[in-house]
Amino acid sequence: MRAIYIVKGINGGEYRGIGLLQDGTSITPYESTHSRLGVVEQAYTKTANNIMPQMLNDCEDDLTIYTNNNELASIISDSKLNKEDKNITMVNYKYNKYNHNDKWQTVNELWRIATLIGFDDRYMCQPEKPPEPPYTVYTDASLWDDYDKASVGFVVLGSNGGMYSAGFPTPDKIQDNNIAECYAILSALQSLPKNAIVEINTDSKYAHNQMMYIQNQTNDNVMGDIRKELKRFKDNPIVQHVSRELTCMPDMLAGLCKDDTLIIGNNPRDCFN
Repeated sequence: MRAIYIVKGINGGEYRGIGLLQDGTSITPYESTHSRLGVVEQAYTKTANNIMPQMLNDCEDDLTIYTNNNELASIISDSKLNKEDKNITMVNYKYNKYNHNDKWQTVNELWRIATLIGFDDRYMCQPEKPPEPPYTVYTDASLWDDYDKASVGFVVLGSNGGMYSAGFPTPDKIQDNNIAECYAILSALQSLPKNAIVEINTDSKYAHNQMMYIQNQTNDNVMGDIRKELKRFKDNPIVQHVSRELTCMPDMLAGLCKDDTLIIGNNPRDCFN
């Protein structure tokens, strides 16, 4: 198994640790924030003492941790965190991130996702929390010419600071980028509880325009499926066309998921329906 673990300052004297533990197609997120710290070394210890016991408890196999926490190896070895039945390997991300083999491409993308949800104002959240309504949703899609198919990604941010996100290949029948953008919206809606209030942000003008005239759609295409899905909601979602700058995380998720699903966090429909 692999994990990403990042510690950074977010304000003067305030530091945050973010962890992502990948087990197959499922990613468990972790977060720890501490204020009034004088130096980053204190943050290394405090965030690790919060996150690592949870991460190691959830880990069922040997673990490789890619991190910028220079103290992590000694923190684990000097504590009761080290489990004798597991081999824990620490990799300094800073000195290896420029490798370009397939493994490191995936590690780099996971690192960027952890950075977004941990330290970027666009997506910064408490990713370990199931998101509660009302929701802000970001969607995107990628078309893979060499694969002759598409993949999609979406991010659901809750009013409580929680997050759920996913990426996966589209059905084989969807080989058009515009339709894939609409399928990303459908997939996001399917993850939300009944009657939730939601704002959807897409960088696709096509998908935005289709959503504006959703009542005119037939029932034998993706837009028809969206219209059926919207029957679960009391009010239609607000749909906004935004710049690609705001859909960078679902774009990353779509890029990671040419072949396999990738899920981060807890599906709000399962938690709040």
